[in-house]
Amino acid sequence: MTAVNITFADPGSNLLAYLEDWIAPTPITNHGEFNTADNQWAGGDELGGSTNAVVLDGEDFTYPIFGGFSGTVETLTFGDGLSGTAAGTFSVDDVQLTLDLGDVAANNTFNFAIYGLQTGDISYLEAYFDEVGTEQHSTAGDDALYGFAATDTFSFSSTTIGQDVIDGFNAGTSSTSVDVIEFSTSVFANWGAVYAAASQEGSDVVIEYSPGNSITLQQTNLANLNASDFAFV
Repeated sequence: MTAVNITFADPGSNLLAYLEDWIAPTPITNHGEFNTADNQWAGGDELGGSTNAVVLDGEDFTYPIFGGFSGTVETLTFGDGLSGTAAGTFSVDDVQLTLDLGDVAANNTFNFAIYGLQTGDISYLEAYFDEVGTEQHSTAGDDALYGFAATDTFSFSSTTIGQDVIDGFNAGTSSTSVDVIEFSTSVFANWGAVYAAASQEGSDVVIEYSPGNSITLQQTNLANLNASDFAFV
């Protein structure tokens, strides 16, 4: 399965908090709209209520039954303000979060994820993350990143990390899917460099690149980490 590649537009991201805030006003009415000509589904910013909006882009969309669809899904874009119509092309005015779905066929779990967006329940999208895994990118701010049931990759490409926290990291000794922290070699060159920068602080592991730039792995034992938990690019 193809992991969902998750990118925030602004620094200081918190994936679950953002999604919960986005869904809170139930911004989609009447199940949103399909534009089968441009292979899009969109919802939000409707009836003068919440301006929260979402656009799904893909290929070969069909809508065989009410509440379900088939086709290839490419990106799911969240933000503020929805432009366009079913007769034209939809777009989000202020893009805040982009999920690159990897050009995969929409399965039942993804259908339920879209249903959840329509009905105000974000847990269905989280269930899709549990099924396929994620790739989450650190920003220059203080990020809250989350591990799900499948393999997750947490990417740190810059030495400006902020004070990031990863909740639910599955280390190499975990009985479930093992997660990976991916560093640019400009941050850490190898596992030895990471280990030298890591310390056990209570129930957490803190990896400090420099003052003010660190990664906290919550509820993680340093003894459980090994080279398989890290990649260097």
